Amino acid sequence: MKDCDLRLVAINRRLAEKIAVVDKQSIIGMTDYDYLPSHMADAYKEDDLWVLETGKSIRGKVELVTSGKGWWIGHVPPRLL
Repeated sequence: MKDCDLRLVAINRRLAEKIAVVDKQSIIGMTDYDYLPSHMADAYKEDDLWVLETGKSIRGKVELVTSGKGWWIGHVPPRLL
């Protein structure tokens, strides 16, 4: 979950595992650019800004992401606070 400045305010266990964060509190306050490749952070930022501008959720979007142990597919839930 992010605030209006696109900084993390909460992170769930599953995401913490996928990005190899041991202490979930250590990532609070970071942006996607702090822990993702820039091309992925750019895409997330674009989606997040669209949500902020329109007030609508993005539902049903499928993303293919590498976790270092292979690939996983995830649906994008609403993630802005």
